[in-house]
Amino acid sequence: VDEIPTRTSGKVDRGALPWPVDGLDAAAGAGDLDPVAAWVGEQWVSVMGVAPLSAADDFFARGGSSLTAAQLVSALRARYPEATVAEVYDHPSVGELGAYLERTWPGRVGDVDPADGPASVRPVPLLAQVVQVLALVPLRALVALRWLTVLAALDLLLGLLTPTPWVPQVAWWGVALGWLLTVSPLGRMGVSALGARLLLAGVRAGDHPRGGSVHLRLWAAERLVEGFGAVTTASAPWVGWYARALGVRMGAHVDLHSVPPVTGMLRLGRECSVEPEVDLSGYWVDGETVHLGQVTIGAGATIGARSVLYPGAEVGEGTDVAAGSAVHGRTGDGEYWVGSPAARAHEARHPWPPDRPSGTGRRWLLAYGLAGTGIAALPALAAMSGLLLVGRAVAGTDSLAAALGPALLAAIGGTLLALVTYALLVLVCVRLLGRGLRAGYHPTR
Repeated sequence: VDEIPTRTSGKVDRGALPWPVDGLDAAAGAGDLDPVAAWVGEQWVSVMGVAPLSAADDFFARGGSSLTAAQLVSALRARYPEATVAEVYDHPSVGELGAYLERTWPGRVGDVDPADGPASVRPVPLLAQVVQVLALVPLRALVALRWLTVLAALDLLLGLLTPTPWVPQVAWWGVALGWLLTVSPLGRMGVSALGARLLLAGVRAGDHPRGGSVHLRLWAAERLVEGFGAVTTASAPWVGWYARALGVRMGAHVDLHSVPPVTGMLRLGRECSVEPEVDLSGYWVDGETVHLGQVTIGAGATIGARSVLYPGAEVGEGTDVAAGSAVHGRTGDGEYWVGSPAARAHEARHPWPPDRPSGTGRRWLLAYGLAGTGIAALPALAAMSGLLLVGRAVAGTDSLAAALGPALLAAIGGTLLALVTYALLVLVCVRLLGRGLRAGYHPTR
């Protein structure tokens, strides 16, 4: 273009740029491309404006990404409805992909009208939707048990501080049992892991229909774990135990800082490290298919934050995966992989001390657990101050109706008091815990 069109703000006006670029579609048929590869090249042009010049041109080397790969698959499905993103990663060159498509689904190019558009994906079957709605009732009931336990504890506390005849009293052992199972970190993780194991019993890796039995059971397990709060600030230090309860196979001295998959289809080698927010779910939904697979991380490997390990991914021993990367298939051992899709950049260099830090025993794990429980208790402690104010307002009332008015008025001041108390607790804790911190590298335990 002669000049870049801009908006009044000075930013590029993308909508005013010519697309597709004139002349690029003609280049898609150039070189040594057969009819199928030439048609694939035309789809390159439609999604990223770049045409292949030879059969060896690599989609990702020419500027393709995970986003444009998904767009390319959408375009390919106009004639190959069964095509998947994984096949683009497995056959990145235009010649390889064209040969694969023709070999797998011969005769598609030339006998399908492009005007027909891509194959439509059918909605989830009505029966599956009904099952999902019905399944939400027991799933939400389990979550409600936690709040009922909290309410019973508050009633017990209110009865001790300001005895009133209309406040129902629950036996202390009932509150303690409910607290152990539904509120405590170990209870929430235990119930979540048990529920997930029961829901997913017999599920195997492979391709499953969307809306089918495996998909619905996987969906229900995910909702149970999310709703019950299996992994929180208080339970995070015990995530290794939770992973093993789900069926994850873990070696010694593993540093796991991400949520394990509810399927338990994860293998962690000795002394490997998984940084925060890594997607280990091991499944993804593509059209009408749910791809489910095992994820394997070798001994001494490191997975950078916010990376994605797709179903069937295997990270070799001592391999480092850079933050934000997406791993498909298997890596080598002792390598450094980066990108989306991830590719080998060079050998792993491990810019860290060769030995694990000393003094990282279980006592620090216990310290983290106690600290996490204390942090999770801060909102409850803050709410207690507001509750005391409400309790004083309703003291002496002889019925719930008589207590309603004073309680509503006191709740305004009680809410403000709780918010101020919470802010002060956070401020004091942060300042105290931050004393003596120094920049540098420190052991996680």
